[in-house]
Amino acid sequence: MVRFRIAILGFLVLAGSMLLFSFVPFLGAQELEPRPPSLEHLLGTAQFDEDILRWTLSGAGYTLTQVLIGLAGAFIIGVFLSCLSALKYQGWLDSIIIGIAETLRSFPGVLLVLLFAAMGISTAVALAGIYWLAFWRVLRVQLHQEMNKGYYLSSLSLGSSTGRSLVIHLVPNVLRKNIALIVSVLAEMMTAECALEFLGLGPPLDVPSLGRQVFWALDYSFDYAWTWLPAAVVIVLAVAALQLAANVLSSNKDRARTVNTGEGSKSDG
Repeated sequence: MVRFRIAILGFLVLAGSMLLFSFVPFLGAQELEPRPPSLEHLLGTAQFDEDILRWTLSGAGYTLTQVLIGLAGAFIIGVFLSCLSALKYQGWLDSIIIGIAETLRSFPGVLLVLLFAAMGISTAVALAGIYWLAFWRVLRVQLHQEMNKGYYLSSLSLGSSTGRSLVIHLVPNVLRKNIALIVSVLAEMMTAECALEFLGLGPPLDVPSLGRQVFWALDYSFDYAWTWLPAAVVIVLAVAALQLAANVLSSNKDRARTVNTGEGSKSDG
């Protein structure tokens, strides 16, 4: 529990710093030799006199914003389609959704994201168009299972419509069990967004982003490591914190399930 709190606190501090500086304007200058860290520029400067600290924080804000937009889109699409699949489980509508999902899953996810981004689609939209599969695949089955439980059947017997009972009762109950999934998908999307930015499929070159800053490693190598190393560290720490949080949440969920199962067995005995 302590590790989880530390991970969440670290991520919140990191996210707050990212968002705080996400709209800091970058003012370019004439081409200069990158300068190492100093009292004036704590993390040094890059080729066009960019302050690395400001660039990193601004880039982190941009990258995180794109990832959160993509996550929101993927979540909404995944929940909506899983509700349709649960209502028409193994019916014609569910079969169509399964066909679309299986077609997308037959291609590597990174390849599809690259394809969408290369078509000029925003990276956030491209991420949402792929990662909804992660939510749909899990929620579809869980929602169908919950539809056979007493609290849902009771709501129907009291006159509530199927759709209303699904949205008001089933969806919130199922989502509470899948917080770890949401955090894990967020970590994957963070990595994918940075990869797209690294390949030049993110924002314009004059807009700070973490992936683009890491790309500077190809130009500067280790001679000017201070220009790209801060962005690489931010990416690694953010993804590691998210994965740690997801693992802790998943472990707590499994532990609670084991305790509930044990108590149920004792009461039956």
